[in-house]
Amino acid sequence: MTTETGIDLVPDQLALARAQMDAGQYGVVEGTLRRRIATLEATGRNPEELDAARALLAEALWRSGRPAAAYDAVTAVRPRGAERRRSITMMVEAEGLAAIGEMRQAEGLLERVVNAVGARLPVRRRRQPRIAWAPRPSPMVRMTWSPATGS
Repeated sequence: MTTETGIDLVPDQLALARAQMDAGQYGVVEGTLRRRIATLEATGRNPEELDAARALLAEALWRSGRPAAAYDAVTAVRPRGAERRRSITMMVEAEGLAAIGEMRQAEGLLERVVNAVGARLPVRRRRQPRIAWAPRPSPMVRMTWSPATGS
């Protein structure tokens, strides 16, 4: 058997990693992706798949609460690659920059994410409660359910 030949038990390891991430198994995702990244780096082929694997690894590390490690994984993605321009990848990078203390760069990148997504979120320097208002009950007549009529 040569180094070019091998048995791939899972034909699409990125799909497997995405399924593991959906299941919340971030440690398993990390192992799956690190193995796939090592294989892709050793063969030197398919840089797009390598970028996708690195971006997915960064997301898994970020979701597991390790933004600095996620930032290291994001910086390994090619700067001009399509994966680097995805909103979630930019969000992970912004969180990583904030984790290592680069607040100005993090704010600028977060602003780019908000613009890319199209949301209009107020950026405030002071701490605000998550919900600044409390809905009040309507003064309308309260409707009751009756078992006889079913409504």
